[in-house]
Amino acid sequence: RSLKTANGLLERGLAAEAIPEYRAALAGLDRPEALDDARYGLALSLFRLYWRLTHPIPALPENTTGWKAAAAKLTHVGFYVVIIGIPMTGWLMVSASPLEIPTKIFFAIPVPHWPVPISEGSEGVFRLSHELLAKATIGLIVLHVGAAMNHHFKEKDDVLLRMLPRFLDGKS
Repeated sequence: RSLKTANGLLERGLAAEAIPEYRAALAGLDRPEALDDARYGLALSLFRLYWRLTHPIPALPENTTGWKAAAAKLTHVGFYVVIIGIPMTGWLMVSASPLEIPTKIFFAIPVPHWPVPISEGSEGVFRLSHELLAKATIGLIVLHVGAAMNHHFKEKDDVLLRMLPRFLDGKS
């Protein structure tokens, strides 16, 4: 079964390389809502960054060592890099695509493409950046969950509870 699945993925990959329209369909770029999702995601990400810059950051527990504080800060900066970088590199990828995929918000409002070279090479660079940021997101999530579990089960502090929505933390 695994071999059959791997073969199917390989065939799709080869077809995607040979047929540009198929490549767009595989990437979800033939769906206008995929591009809208990216714009909404970017808008929400920028709003989240604005919120973080204008509101105080909760204090770390007093017993937090220097390297843990630095790791927490780097992890949070990393999250902002990926939540802004993923939609941006996706938009740049679409802008560089030779397929000339129109970008519209709410399926009606045209959004201009970035002034980047239109070529498969440029598209490939942005696609690789997009994929690497997506993989970095997975790593950051694993790191974040691990740190939260450490705080809750080993350090026995309230860091995990502070992350939960108010209706889940038992304080409502």
